[in-house]
Amino acid sequence: MFSPDLTTARLEAVFGESQSWTSPQGVSAMAWETPAYHLIWLDRSASEAELKRLWDARRGRTPYAVVLLAASTDDPSKVQAAGPQDARPVRELPTGRVIDLLEKSRDSSMREAASFLAREFNRLEESVVPGLRVKDLLTPHFARDRLRWPANKQLLAEAAEQVERGGDLGWRSLLQGLGYRIEQLSRGYLLRHGNAPVAVVHPYNSPALFGHLTGQGALPEGIVLAECERQGALWGILTAQGRFRAFKRQPPTGAATGQHVELDVGELEGQDWLYIGLLAPESLREEGWLTK
Repeated sequence: MFSPDLTTARLEAVFGESQSWTSPQGVSAMAWETPAYHLIWLDRSASEAELKRLWDARRGRTPYAVVLLAASTDDPSKVQAAGPQDARPVRELPTGRVIDLLEKSRDSSMREAASFLAREFNRLEESVVPGLRVKDLLTPHFARDRLRWPANKQLLAEAAEQVERGGDLGWRSLLQGLGYRIEQLSRGYLLRHGNAPVAVVHPYNSPALFGHLTGQGALPEGIVLAECERQGALWGILTAQGRFRAFKRQPPTGAATGQHVELDVGELEGQDWLYIGLLAPESLREEGWLTK
């Protein structure tokens, strides 16, 4: 678990020795300048108003995006984060994941880094648990609490145990491990359980492509759901780099493209591994846990 001292040590291990920076209001903080953004670390908690003033002071007239981190007010495993493009909202995010994202993007262009960090900070904030995000298809309460009721937890855990932790977690091996037969289509792949079509999978090189128009002017989720219609499959799945975003072809209400469950298997830790079971046939097939 991170503390302010451990966070300082981790930041210095990643970014090197910091510079001392003092705002016009006299607030002292640590600073690093990368090719992509400026990073500020305040090793104590602060109010949202103070953090906004500090972010505004550092941003000034610089063309760089600014990421401001401060110690959490009540959770030592998290940091307060402002930026990269605006001081608000100030979010409470997992320290380790934030630093990983900063390290991953520090050599990107300014525009790429700002877009990537804004998108990923938003995703972290919306996560029910690290590695699981729900958007309208399930409620956070259902995913966080009801799925952990003893009976539900046992069913999910039994399905998840079919996938070996630390093994090959590529999309094909993971889905085969869960019990699917995979058939190649002219576009993507069809998952069958028994003889029944369950889901269509469209792999991508990067999750950043999810929700963005293709060169033909279509959305990836619309393309995969159209293929589900042709194949009689119940679910469409976009996958890239260990991330799986699942859409129900016929949700009870609303547009299918606007609702999904997203898993990032690389972020699931400890007992949260059981959420892998949400991708299993027992979840997605006709009369499955997420389908009925």
